[in-house]
Amino acid sequence: MNALPLTAFLSTFTDYILPTYIVIGFGFVLDRVLPLEVKSLSKLILYVVSPCLAFSTMLESSLSGAEFIQIALFVPLITICMWLISRSASVILRFDESRTNAFLLGTLFLNTGNYGLSVVMSAFGQAAFERALIFFTISSLLTYTIGVYFASRRKASASQALRNVFLFPLTYAIVAAILFRALGWTVPQPGWRAIKLVSTSAIPLMLLLLGAQLSRTRLSNEWWIVGLATVLKLIVEPLVAFPLSHLFRMDDVTRQACIAESGTPTAVMTAVLAVEFDARPEFVTSVILISTLVSGLTMTVLLRLLGA
Repeated sequence: MNALPLTAFLSTFTDYILPTYIVIGFGFVLDRVLPLEVKSLSKLILYVVSPCLAFSTMLESSLSGAEFIQIALFVPLITICMWLISRSASVILRFDESRTNAFLLGTLFLNTGNYGLSVVMSAFGQAAFERALIFFTISSLLTYTIGVYFASRRKASASQALRNVFLFPLTYAIVAAILFRALGWTVPQPGWRAIKLVSTSAIPLMLLLLGAQLSRTRLSNEWWIVGLATVLKLIVEPLVAFPLSHLFRMDDVTRQACIAESGTPTAVMTAVLAVEFDARPEFVTSVILISTLVSGLTMTVLLRLLGA
């Protein structure tokens, strides 16, 4: 930390992190003053805005097939690594099943969409954003499958988790974009303009939604466990990501996108799952809130290390 010049550190924070926090703050304040329909906004982003963003970005992307495969393998591998670390911690600390499930929800799943896409785009530009979008898609698929399993455990079957993959609109958007590129198809101009118009609203809407969801956070009194989950999420996971990126021999842009996404706070979707299946929602939402706040510091350091 002392090795980083203070002015450079502050410049990185104000240029790349602070704008994200300001928009999150808008959502937080707006929901307190004029309560939002968070579920409706979430569905709008999930079923319309995110697929349009994924489809348009993939069609315009310069991403090669090899880079796509690198990212598609990197995301589950780092999730497995974090599961081993988090599960070992839960065994050493003798957590019961309920606390273990909540702890895993807090440490395994990343806020790669609401938070990560905005930071990567600001810090590293369009090429890195295209790679971050693939990371976001794969990470989201894991949240909607493995996350459901950990949240529900005895209530959700493997077939239910599998069905979530096929109900997830981003999956179809990515597949459609791959087909369009492979077959050389083009989207009719009116349709393309509509898709691009919707996709430009994606990041601001995601950040506003995150702020609104944070405004409704209920805090847990298990502070030391919340702190441990936050450390694993914001410090240990990026440390794991660095050697993994070298293992996959990623180029600089792909490496920047994947490591930056690996340093994002806990996914907001985990709170929805925790509430839905009564998996210690206060603990999970506390990890989301604290990791989001603390990430302003850790992400700034991470961006400096990545050359932002």
